[in-house]
Amino acid sequence: MGGLLGHPEAPRVPRPSHGAAVRGHRDDRRLRPAAVHGLGLIGHGHFPTTAAAWTSFAGLAVLSSVLPFLAYQYGVKMVGPSIASIFLYFLPVYGVAFAVVFLGEAFRPYHAAGFVLVTLGVVLATAPIGGSRVAAVAGSS
Repeated sequence: MGGLLGHPEAPRVPRPSHGAAVRGHRDDRRLRPAAVHGLGLIGHGHFPTTAAAWTSFAGLAVLSSVLPFLAYQYGVKMVGPSIASIFLYFLPVYGVAFAVVFLGEAFRPYHAAGFVLVTLGVVLATAPIGGSRVAAVAGSS
């Protein structure tokens, strides 16, 4: 079997040594007290204590992680991974748009410039060059 994902021309991926795994585990143990403190289990951390705080926490998790992940997976199912991946470049655009709509943030000229640059980059990266994009991709395999 070849290297990465079994492709014969791909470079082989080195396996980590046992020592690296042991050192990583040891380092993880050293960070546990800081993590416990950060969660507010000891000391004065910022652990959510009210229903409103937990609701905000759950909303943040669902709206910023779960729903985008499900939407991306649905896009992969409907249009394929190569087309669905293009929309990942628009995440900053969505973030600014949601901040303007839901948080009342001001829309500035640099936001507009960013939108134009992102859109231009996606168009340039996906535009057919000298003919059909399908023919170019099919001819390269």
